[in-house]
Amino acid sequence: MRSQKGTALTWVVFATLTVVAFAALWAIQNKPKAPVVPIEKAEETPKKPFKGFAKEALTPEKQAELDNEALNAALRSGAGCEAIQFDEVMRQRCLDTQAYDIALRNLDEKRCAEIKDTAMRSDCLDRVYSALSGQSLDLALCDKIGNAELKQQCKDRIQASMGRSATSAKDCEGIVDQGLRQGCLDDFMLASSVQNLNLESCGSIQNSDLKSRCSQTVTKNLQVIELGKNQMVRQYQGTQATLAGCADQGCRDEANFNLAGEKKDLAYCNAIVDPALEKNCVETQGAAINKYYMRLATAKKDATLCTRILDAELRTSCQTFDR
Repeated sequence: MRSQKGTALTWVVFATLTVVAFAALWAIQNKPKAPVVPIEKAEETPKKPFKGFAKEALTPEKQAELDNEALNAALRSGAGCEAIQFDEVMRQRCLDTQAYDIALRNLDEKRCAEIKDTAMRSDCLDRVYSALSGQSLDLALCDKIGNAELKQQCKDRIQASMGRSATSAKDCEGIVDQGLRQGCLDDFMLASSVQNLNLESCGSIQNSDLKSRCSQTVTKNLQVIELGKNQMVRQYQGTQATLAGCADQGCRDEANFNLAGEKKDLAYCNAIVDPALEKNCVETQGAAINKYYMRLATAKKDATLCTRILDAELRTSCQTFDR
């Protein structure tokens, strides 16, 4: 009986506590809420722009200044046109100028073709063809020149150069420029007159200096030839071996006389003891030596051979002869 009472009391206590708990929970949920006051945001301080390493924009004047500096440096060094950053026209003009200079320096028509500017490219090609034609004396290269005046100058120059070795006056007829044509004719008549010892043909030379030189040279050559005819003709029978084998002075004198002519050296005449034979040796062999080197210099057109001529006046005439 007592056990049942205890159980009933326990359930009563449990029920009471449960009711109290639910009541408290209900009270909390239904409690009026306090009004929410909005929180004002603080004003943000505006951020300053970040400086960093940004470059300032260049003014047109500054760009032009930098490009001009790059242009001057490129023209001085012959390279570096790519450093011109802002003006494309200036950069291309720089590249064209460098290609032009290289083409003329190396006579390279391919470098001329790299030039973008039409007028500059044409002028480059004309000058390269003109220079190359002067080196090779090739008239076909003159025909490639576009400028009519430069083309004619090219042809005249080549024909005038060829006229100095012309074999006839007809070789000069194709020269258009009157002054160059007459110069060609004068050069031909000078060479022809001296070679043929024709004093009369010297008179057809228009240039007064060349005419005088022609007359003097031909006259002097004729005098040398005449002197050779009047001198005693002697046969060169002596040799170095003969000189070494001579037993007497007369034999040695004869050998030295002959060796002076053979060796083209008057020192052998000075070794002759006989005064008359020594004098004869100097005159005869000296005239023969002069004649020999004069004709040799004229035939080979080599003025250095004139220095071996013994007669001072004849030597000067030979050296000033325009070959």
